Amino acid sequence: MLIAFVLITGNVTRAAQPIRVLLLSGSNNHNWRKTTPCLAKILDPNDGFRVRVTEKPRACTAEDFAVCDVIVSNWNAWGHTGPAATWPEATREAFLDFIKRGGGHVTVHAGGSSLYDWPEYHRIAAAWGKKTSHGPLHTFQVNIVDPNHALVRGLTSFAIHDELWNQPQFPPDSHILMTAHSAKEYKGTGKAEPVLGVCQYGRGRCVNLMLGHDVKAMQNPGFEALLRRSCRWAAKRDVQTGRKAPPQNPTGPN
Repeated sequence: MLIAFVLITGNVTRAAQPIRVLLLSGSNNHNWRKTTPCLAKILDPNDGFRVRVTEKPRACTAEDFAVCDVIVSNWNAWGHTGPAATWPEATREAFLDFIKRGGGHVTVHAGGSSLYDWPEYHRIAAAWGKKTSHGPLHTFQVNIVDPNHALVRGLTSFAIHDELWNQPQFPPDSHILMTAHSAKEYKGTGKAEPVLGVCQYGRGRCVNLMLGHDVKAMQNPGFEALLRRSCRWAAKRDVQTGRKAPPQNPTGPN
């Protein structure tokens, strides 16, 4: 009975441990003042998250990263120059070390479109590349291309009113999980374009979610589910329950 009690309470403890999220904000060529609170609301404490927002990512230290499980980026410095457009070397080193050691990273929409002088960053974060474009906001279908991957397993396709990027610059070893048809009538390519991909950096899991141009898109139930699952998967938790999960190959069928 004592062994059973220990096992049960141990499971409860693991399930109760919140996923600590550091949400990067404070600059974006999109309306971060509205989208950041929306992202924080989606990552609700009742769903097992504890969110801390920083509007000064360039001031983050190793100590800031050490007390989180996953970084969510709603930050970019697109259009800025000078110190506001870059991070100091100490912050860069601490950021990479956090992920190399097993920390998670999730980029939302344009959250990686920055720091173009830093190639290592773009092994983690998807961005606006030399061939990237997009048409007007419109409704399109998001489709699963690898239904066996844990992040999307059990989900179904859904429609969303959002901004669809054509040929976004994903990290080179990305495994694409979801795509959307880019219709030519909306200045698209006429092909399937990636909207969700994963990759690994050191022992860290990285997710690039290209949806979420504005609050309306973020309030789509499909987006909300993907954001929660992305954070849980990047934090090495079960994507449905938030419990601690055994390590899995991020680019394989699990």
